[in-house]
Amino acid sequence: MKRNASLILFICFAALAIPKKGNGQSINEFEIKAVFIYNFTQFIQWPEESFDPSQEGFVIGVLGENVFGKYLEEAVAGETCQSRPIVIKYYATPKDIGNCQILYVGSLTNVELVAGRPILTVGERSEFMERKGLLRFYQEGNKIRIQINQGAAGAAGLVISSKLLRLATIYSEK
Repeated sequence: MKRNASLILFICFAALAIPKKGNGQSINEFEIKAVFIYNFTQFIQWPEESFDPSQEGFVIGVLGENVFGKYLEEAVAGETCQSRPIVIKYYATPKDIGNCQILYVGSLTNVELVAGRPILTVGERSEFMERKGLLRFYQEGNKIRIQINQGAAGAAGLVISSKLLRLATIYSEK
């Protein structure tokens, strides 16, 4: 049931402006991005070899500052992906990155260290895609949108659902 509700929420966030909570407060943009990141687990397939046999969980990593606060952990609490519990790990520097399936790099752009590995890299800066980032959040007016680098995703061995591709802007290398 929660997955269906999350899917509906994901589609609403993709199509609508940043909504208001019932008490009139705006939802924090990182609440929305946390829900997006959780929902990416449902629309992307990772190759089995992307999982370390000693690793029980599906790992979402955050590189650098934790801009999500508690929102990312709340979004994935009790959830699974590919029959693995979703866990959040935090990495201070690129050298600290362990085995993970999603890596949020935020304002950083240097993703070359993990390029080609089966990791969905998620960033925000415009040059992120030029550096082989796979998915980028960007704002259009007061809406949060996503851009996908299909070439980099294919090189990493990730399969992106056509449902997600329909919601995204496709990045094309220059």
